[in-house]
Amino acid sequence: MATKTRKRCKVCGDRFYASRSTAIYCSDTCRKAADRAKEEDKDSALLKSLSNTGFFSYLTYQCKRAGTVEVVPTQLESLVELHSVYVYNNKANAYKSEKEYELSHIHPVKVTEGRIGSLHPSNIVVQPLKFNRSHGSKYLGGGHSINAYRLKSEYKIDDGDDRNTIIKKIFKRIGVTTLKQFKKIAKPATLALIKELAWFDRVCLLDKTIKLNEMSVVQLRELKASLTGTEPFNLSFSVYAHHEVLLHELKRLSVHRPELIPVVEWYATIASLYDDSVWWWNDAGDKSMFDMALALLQPILAGADTPPVATLQLACQNAATASVEALAAENEAKRLQAESENEAFWASVPDIDNWLDSYVDIDMPLKQRTQEQIDNCPF
Repeated sequence: MATKTRKRCKVCGDRFYASRSTAIYCSDTCRKAADRAKEEDKDSALLKSLSNTGFFSYLTYQCKRAGTVEVVPTQLESLVELHSVYVYNNKANAYKSEKEYELSHIHPVKVTEGRIGSLHPSNIVVQPLKFNRSHGSKYLGGGHSINAYRLKSEYKIDDGDDRNTIIKKIFKRIGVTTLKQFKKIAKPATLALIKELAWFDRVCLLDKTIKLNEMSVVQLRELKASLTGTEPFNLSFSVYAHHEVLLHELKRLSVHRPELIPVVEWYATIASLYDDSVWWWNDAGDKSMFDMALALLQPILAGADTPPVATLQLACQNAATASVEALAAENEAKRLQAESENEAFWASVPDIDNWLDSYVDIDMPLKQRTQEQIDNCPF
């Protein structure tokens, strides 16, 4: 008969006789409780990991604006696409070293027509900062929204809710399973500030008290470099051109708005006119057509109705023609002004024969001529 070992349960603490040497729980109830605790620990680690990312900081801020976390998409595909839009906006801004673009809502967050603009990727677009600020909360149509009068109280955000409370509601709304898949696919990046502060938590090399939480990312990297004797890690990136961002967003949104497909094909030919190497001597008509296309398409990205390509083409051609005509008129005016100034100059110059008769005796030796006569010679 096998000898049973007396052990203490890892969950409830009761002592029990174990039939196996590897047993650590007194019953199935305690074993299941331990499994649940492990899952909860994993969920807590997932919560902490994602809450430290810039993407979830963005979601938290937008949910605070909307007053509910129901604006966050719950489908994995939509969440991944929204993250890709967020990342592209950072790249377009040279990873936040410049502030040239913003993530703009097509249907505004502010309640409009009884609905709230959501964070669905079909409702979020990368727009130039100046256009987005001037556009404000205007609603031109389209986008994706939720009913403002059918919101669930469990997802409502109160004025006193802090960041952690909002993130927990977001997690509850999306679900652990979807969040695990999202993290595996999207791999959201931890905020640079949190990442740098974590290094100082692991390695304490400071000989005096420094308020690290009040320092910027660049300052933390410089301090870290001085402590380790290395060069600070600061990469330099370039801001994306407006036409490049516009074409990218048109292509992306054409998946949600098929009417944009012919516009994308047409604008690709316009965007090809832009060339950094020849921009200063490019045809004035091409530049005007390019600028007009930008002005026409930005409101379309913001939700305005999409006109036929022929209408867009005609507007751009008219702009190009007007620009060429204006440039020709300007050049003609410059030519006439130059001719007038030239005539005025020669009219003010005395005739050479009269000058010689009046001031210079050509038979007089050069050394006897006065300096004044020589200085006043207009030739």
